[in-house]
Amino acid sequence: MEVNPDNMLVKSLPSFVFGGINEHAISAPITESFMIGKSLKDPNTLKGALKNLANEIRPNAPPVSASPGYRKSLALSLFYKFYLEALGSANINPLYQSGAVPYVRPVSQGSQSYSTDSSKYPVNQPLPKLTATLQASGEAEYTTDIPRRPGELAAAFVLTTQGNAKILSMETSEAMAVEGAVAIVSAKDIPQNGKNDFMLGLGGDPEIVFATDVSEYAGQAVGLALADTQEHALQMAKAVTLTYQTQGKQILTIQDAIDAKSFYDKEPDIVVGDADGSIKGSDHVVTGDIYCDTQYHFTMETQTAFVIPEDDGYTVYSSNQWAQLGQFAVAGILGIPENKVTVVIKRVGGAYGSKISRASQVAAACALGSYVTQRPVRLHMDLESNMKMVGKRYPYYAKYTVGCTKAGVLNGIKIDVYTDAGCSSNDSYLPYALRNLDNTYNCSNWSITQTTCRTHTPSNTYTRAPGYLPGVFIIESLMDDVATKIGMDVEEFKHANFYKKGDISLLSFPPKGQALTYCNIDDLWQQMMKTADVQAGKGKISDFNKANRWRKRGLSVVPLRYGLEWNGTNSTVLVSVYSGDGSVSVVHGGVEIGQGINTKVAQVTASTLGIPLSSVTVVPTNTFTSPNNTTTGGSVTSEINCKGALLACQSLKQRLDKVKEGLISDGVSDPTWLQIVQKAFSSGIDLSEKRYEFATNDINPEIDVGQVEGAFVMGLGYFLTERVVYDKDTGALLTHNTWEYKPPTTKDIPIDFRVELLKNAPNPLGILGSKAVGEPPLLMSSGVLFALKRAVESARHDAGNSDPFILNAPATVEATQQACLVDPLKFEF
Repeated sequence: MEVNPDNMLVKSLPSFVFGGINEHAISAPITESFMIGKSLKDPNTLKGALKNLANEIRPNAPPVSASPGYRKSLALSLFYKFYLEALGSANINPLYQSGAVPYVRPVSQGSQSYSTDSSKYPVNQPLPKLTATLQASGEAEYTTDIPRRPGELAAAFVLTTQGNAKILSMETSEAMAVEGAVAIVSAKDIPQNGKNDFMLGLGGDPEIVFATDVSEYAGQAVGLALADTQEHALQMAKAVTLTYQTQGKQILTIQDAIDAKSFYDKEPDIVVGDADGSIKGSDHVVTGDIYCDTQYHFTMETQTAFVIPEDDGYTVYSSNQWAQLGQFAVAGILGIPENKVTVVIKRVGGAYGSKISRASQVAAACALGSYVTQRPVRLHMDLESNMKMVGKRYPYYAKYTVGCTKAGVLNGIKIDVYTDAGCSSNDSYLPYALRNLDNTYNCSNWSITQTTCRTHTPSNTYTRAPGYLPGVFIIESLMDDVATKIGMDVEEFKHANFYKKGDISLLSFPPKGQALTYCNIDDLWQQMMKTADVQAGKGKISDFNKANRWRKRGLSVVPLRYGLEWNGTNSTVLVSVYSGDGSVSVVHGGVEIGQGINTKVAQVTASTLGIPLSSVTVVPTNTFTSPNNTTTGGSVTSEINCKGALLACQSLKQRLDKVKEGLISDGVSDPTWLQIVQKAFSSGIDLSEKRYEFATNDINPEIDVGQVEGAFVMGLGYFLTERVVYDKDTGALLTHNTWEYKPPTTKDIPIDFRVELLKNAPNPLGILGSKAVGEPPLLMSSGVLFALKRAVESARHDAGNSDPFILNAPATVEATQQACLVDPLKFEF
């Protein structure tokens, strides 16, 4: 656009072209003509241009795209930004100048602070993971990297494209005509003694490996294509033709399920005290609701298995958090004893809960392919198939009524909680969500109903901090909403209701509750408010927001109480000392999923035996040396295996200390480790020790800090960017790749990211004083959403609306912009 700098008149016909409105870029000829000869300094020029442009921009409405209203508002806002920049800051009120200033993002920086005790090294020593360099260089071997075997076949799932439908036929002739095609395996190929169920042995509802007569959801597996290469297997899977007969409307959301009354068996209500009576007599009564959606796990390694038929059974290499369940599933589908199946797991390329139960379906399908062909079969799911077939985080919806005093003290809380399990409720974590629903807040009267919804989506599954994450978000949203509606500072309202040391958490194992013997939330809160200078920060933010109409800031502080579940957790640890050189190997029942479990176990082993860390090797877990173990998850597996290693090494050391005493008595003044080991071996003393373990500071603070940072950033995706969309007619997942589904990336890492592990505060109930770090930090990331809400409140106030509002998760860019109540026809300068 050519403008006379003296009088700011538009000299010639400008060109306004917009993308992202329709399938092709569009121009705005009416607006372009309107601008000729107009002065940019005249407010009517801006108003007229926006009015014309609003009529010319008519977005289409593809099902997976941002809404037409948002895209139209965005286009008008972009024009406004361009107009301000052309006008120049000298002609713009300072209040609106931020609309023309490009945002330049600084490079992220962070700091980590923790205490260590060198006298305990290598335990408590901050070290990188033992295989960190291998992972960073791409040399670490994952299931897909295992060298090919002669005759090996590649596999790909054949998936349905219609949910809630009868499967009338499956035509495979075109698929079998694909180059390199070998076979398409389905439920009909399961041996007579086998079972089409990958959840065998858990006591829950059956979950089929391959659908037969009914497609419960779009993306359900009906078969497995086997070919000479991965590319050919994928081509085969896509060439299979399925015909359907619909069984009715797709139920895809919690609201759909509520409307259709599509529920699983109702869970019992939780009643503590008299919520109705206490609310009725309260000075303030607040009602509201809140929703948090699903989340795809987005592991670097998708679901993967490699099955090799042996002369006496099957060896299964599986990217799996639970070796035993994989063993159950493979033995079950083939109808063979479990001792004919050995599951080996070297490392897993990320899991976040997606490979606790879901990986067993992949292993079972792969095993069936190997059984049918008697050849090794490798199944590495492509991203889109993985996203379509495998369940995700449970969505939650809650309606609440809260009563409190004039001073903001909670009297009673009533909550109706709904969660979406998908087509099976096997992995439901709803009871655990409710145990943590009170978070850090003391209320004597609760009434909670819990309903699990059945939808035509994949069976949702465990996802990092399952149940706990939505549970804490629900109560934090409730507290935020109540404080706003009664006119009280949010942080002051939270602080007024904190638990104190010795209080009883009534929702933890109701009705008796759990005594909070070590509760120090008030001290931590005061420390954080002081070190972060929260009150001063609020003042600065308020001043900034008053001075800037188009750029806003917010601040939020979120507390957390996280309950760990140890009950039922067990693991086998075997420590072996080799007589030739004194080196040590450890095999345990946990799985290395990126959390550094092997490094921590090695540190504990070396420390307890008094040998260098370099002398210890941790070998891959397997169902032969480590049978009957529970899953890796819940932020407790590293610690329980460290405890097992500790006990095993202590037992070994007791035997070796006697050998050492004998050597000293024989005149060896200072026996070396190797001398002790070789003497023990020659004396017939067992140099192996196995422990089966049931359920100072951090074992390795450097690894723990990494877990804190990673969990927090994963939470940013859940609360801000990761949105799932289904086709309402077929139930097909539309956000099945990174073009439409947006996990956090490098530029989503906080610009100023500070992590401090509480110093000199060992956990009196933790193993070696350790604390959980894999999941709790994820819950803290909700603070970003509430800080965003504070910023939106300022924008809404400037727009003339200060009414309270709810910000559901994820608060995407679209949801946030729409919540700001931006009206382009009121733009000014």
